[in-house]
Amino acid sequence: MPSATADPATHNLWKQFDQLVMSILFSSLTKETLSITIGLTTSRDVWNSLETTFSHKSKVRELQIKDELHLMKHGSHSISEYSQIFKAHCDQLSAMGRPVEDTNKVYWYLRGLGHKFSTFSITQLSLTPIPSFKDIVPKAKSFDLFSKFIDHNTGVPAYVANFSPAPSN
Repeated sequence: MPSATADPATHNLWKQFDQLVMSILFSSLTKETLSITIGLTTSRDVWNSLETTFSHKSKVRELQIKDELHLMKHGSHSISEYSQIFKAHCDQLSAMGRPVEDTNKVYWYLRGLGHKFSTFSITQLSLTPIPSFKDIVPKAKSFDLFSKFIDHNTGVPAYVANFSPAPSN
């Protein structure tokens, strides 16, 4: 920040430049990471906050994110939502200089899909080589759509379910 004796024009120029740097920083952050920077007013404050949160010294944060990845479940999320949240966690680890190996990423992702995707997951893990994470996500989305189509079309037709034979005399 310019000194208190700087002229107003220099101070305004500095503020404009600082806002430009903040815009660049914000445009490169995930939604989850943006929450860390709420209320900060200078690019220096934003940078320091991000550095503190994601620095190599932040072993506790690294372990917390890895725990979240290990425990993450598809649950009630759509496949797209689950995939975005999962990828955001992996991106946070990468930003900390602790990227997740692709095979681990695939394994944790498939494990989190749950029982409904067990056939899909076992099939993907049995392939040689195991598909990359970037290839698994669209495959999971396709499998989900296909499963929904099959489930929808294998139900008992309504006219059969509502049929009751005429009473016999």
